[in-house]
Amino acid sequence: MAEELGRANDVVTYTWSRQYPALLFPGRSQVEPGTVPASAAVPVLDSIAPWTWSRAAKRILEDRPDLVIVRHWTTFLAPATTALARGVRRGGVPVITIVDNAIPHERRPWDRVLVRRLLANSTATIALSDAVAAEIHDLAPRVPVQVIHHPFYDHFGQAIDRTEASTRLGLDPTKRHLLFFGLIRPYKGVDVLLDAFAHLHGPYQLVIAGEPYGDREQLRRSAARHPKANDIVLMDRFIPSQEVALLFSCADAMVLPYRSATQSGVTAAAFQFGVPVVATDVGGLRETVKDGSTGVLVPEASPSAVAEGIERLFQLGTEHFRPAIAALRKDRSWSAFIAEVLDLANRTGRRG
Repeated sequence: MAEELGRANDVVTYTWSRQYPALLFPGRSQVEPGTVPASAAVPVLDSIAPWTWSRAAKRILEDRPDLVIVRHWTTFLAPATTALARGVRRGGVPVITIVDNAIPHERRPWDRVLVRRLLANSTATIALSDAVAAEIHDLAPRVPVQVIHHPFYDHFGQAIDRTEASTRLGLDPTKRHLLFFGLIRPYKGVDVLLDAFAHLHGPYQLVIAGEPYGDREQLRRSAARHPKANDIVLMDRFIPSQEVALLFSCADAMVLPYRSATQSGVTAAAFQFGVPVVATDVGGLRETVKDGSTGVLVPEASPSAVAEGIERLFQLGTEHFRPAIAALRKDRSWSAFIAEVLDLANRTGRRG
């Protein structure tokens, strides 16, 4: 986003010096190398050091910006971003908050209060799905909200030959490859996917790629004891951007057996590589995964429903989905996303 904005604007990217204390962070990496050049990102916020929050706002105001864009994806960081937004707005600069999920999937009693404060200190908000927009309206009905769907990623590189990608991952290129990609959290239903995989008949292999936010050893045991263990590749770690093209180049379908969802950025990655998606019909997933068009929707996160959805996708054939995915890719470019962001800013008080 910063790169696309920078094509026609002067952009400074501010980031976190620390997002989560080690005690509360279940993963192994809090930073994705290469997303923003280190020289371009200014670390100003520490989530557990409140004195950095107002100081960050002052530092930003020194640059005399016309607009500040804040990203919200987890309640834990909301106190810091709220203080920053409040300080920036007191300095006369509008703040647009992009909201991935207004309310987290694993809900706690204080979530609504903390997120409401952030939204109330935003000039306007952007929701990445209609489901998220509904959450924002419920929490802060007076704050303007606009739905702008997640653009497709374009920084993962080009697809490579499927056979080569399969070989490098230890997969049989003659089999159908299913991919689960992204952080592994309970609501995403990897356990459902493993059970569904046992139901499948035919030459399938499954790749689970992502860092577990939970019991890593339990996941490993489940994969090792699976009746089709020889056809499961478990990459239970952070996946750097350089490996994403490899994974999606060998994938014939991505499977999202989510128990709940508001929106999912990983569908944008799948569609960038022309990979259709099998997903549960929950939240904002139905806004991108169109049944029979860009993928297959299943009614519930149950092993039988997910297995039936996978088999239906391959009955239609993966080529069946290519035209609709290509059309959607044109509509959801980063340039189109930025144009809508700036239009919202101009309508809600952008300076300059």
